[in-house]
Amino acid sequence: MISKILRVSVFILSIQVLFGCFRQTVVHESYTTRGLMIENAGEEENVSHWVIVHEKISNFKNAQGEISEMEPMPMSFVIFKKVSSEPFAAGDKVAMTFEVRWDQAPHLFITQIEKIDPSTALDLGGFYLEK
Repeated sequence: MISKILRVSVFILSIQVLFGCFRQTVVHESYTTRGLMIENAGEEENVSHWVIVHEKISNFKNAQGEISEMEPMPMSFVIFKKVSSEPFAAGDKVAMTFEVRWDQAPHLFITQIEKIDPSTALDLGGFYLEK
């Protein structure tokens, strides 16, 4: 009886491991835009959480797959240290590419980011950073 329970347990565990190995993160969409770094919302060992006001994003696809235009707005993004080791500060202007992953939280992951010239004009819909 114990041998049968053990075999069934090993079988179930093997199935869970097998499916876990093949599970992949679904990237629903990727967008490139520019924005203004507003606030460092937290640091962890390999991750920064930043609030960034981005320019308008045309053809944004929401969680239901509906396409619309996303107006400039502040949003919270995750930046992994392996993406950029460059230090950022509130007020920095950046060019970035980010992925939207609706099947996990947080949803927004920056995959490329770099500072751009501070004199670059951004269309942020009237949003500005008070200093």
